[in-house]
Amino acid sequence: MVEKKVKLSVCGAYPGKIGGTTILVKQLYDYLSRSEHYTTIKCDYTEIQLNSKFGQVAIIWETLKSIIKSDVVLINISKRGFEVLILPVSLAALLSKNKVIVRYFGGDASEVYKKIFGFLSKIIHNIASKHVVIATETIENIEYFNDHKYNVYQLTNSRPKTDVRKIKNSENGSLCLIFMAQIKERKGVKDIIKAVSELDNVSVDFYGPMEWDIDQSLFFENPNVTYKGVAPLGSAQTVMANYDALIFPTTYEGESHAGVVLEAFSVGLPVIGYSWKAIPEIVFHGETGLLSACDDINGLRDSIKKLRDNKNLRLNMSNNCLRTFENYFTADASRDRIIEIIDYENSSAKSVGRPPKWQITENNYKINESI
Repeated sequence: MVEKKVKLSVCGAYPGKIGGTTILVKQLYDYLSRSEHYTTIKCDYTEIQLNSKFGQVAIIWETLKSIIKSDVVLINISKRGFEVLILPVSLAALLSKNKVIVRYFGGDASEVYKKIFGFLSKIIHNIASKHVVIATETIENIEYFNDHKYNVYQLTNSRPKTDVRKIKNSENGSLCLIFMAQIKERKGVKDIIKAVSELDNVSVDFYGPMEWDIDQSLFFENPNVTYKGVAPLGSAQTVMANYDALIFPTTYEGESHAGVVLEAFSVGLPVIGYSWKAIPEIVFHGETGLLSACDDINGLRDSIKKLRDNKNLRLNMSNNCLRTFENYFTADASRDRIIEIIDYENSSAKSVGRPPKWQITENNYKINESI
């Protein structure tokens, strides 16, 4: 008897002229569409936005249609999409009895409910928690959704494996750093420039789009820093391989499992940064990087000097980064996990063993099934 295929819709923003999480959505869809187990349907929010005069209304309508015509719907959204979609999606799941899995990107889910829904949050939680499964990155998000009785899994950020490996190997007393993100104050750009302004044998190359709150003249006033423009899409790992470490002292409010950190790990680059939000969940101080207190310029400077002056520490951390990436953050591992979740949550697949609720914790990435 031929196995009946599961009708699976993958909703989210697919790559247009932008990258980020859209790349992850496309990679996942491409992989699932090749599976003999699923009939895969694409719901592309980027295309809907471009081709419709009605924007958000059109996205809601197409998402609801996907829920009705599919056995399982995987919705990939961040804060803005969550605000718009969670209530209509929950009602559609209630009425259709079809399974909805919301993959929430970002580290600020609790703020959505506090600021947007106000007194309606309890009603929304009541409906959504019974009919929507959440897959999200950070421990803070997991604990929040768990407290509100959702069925929640940890699904970390990921990046494809690469054949590129760390090729830069500066001697003791010399350090070449890379920053790769939006060139904005909340990503730590000004703090980096202050921290390296009086250091010898330290250079920082900055890659990323220049934002409004940064004056480009900062890069002309300090010989230790250089603005290199925007790296071509898909080239991050190749570019990073020419450096000793990533510097990323972000204090961005929505920071979660930052993709740039995982790209650094994939080519063996340790990370210098702040102990902010979910960064300590993926960067272990002294093992895969050096973290200091937020806004502590002296602490940031000390981390840079420590890595500059100790080549053996850099090499040990580099090996730890490669091993950590291979074990937990590859695109293959992420896809395997989401398939486990889809197959278990699909009503016709309850014989499949339940995946662990947490994939990693801050405690050395140990599986935790205690939620």
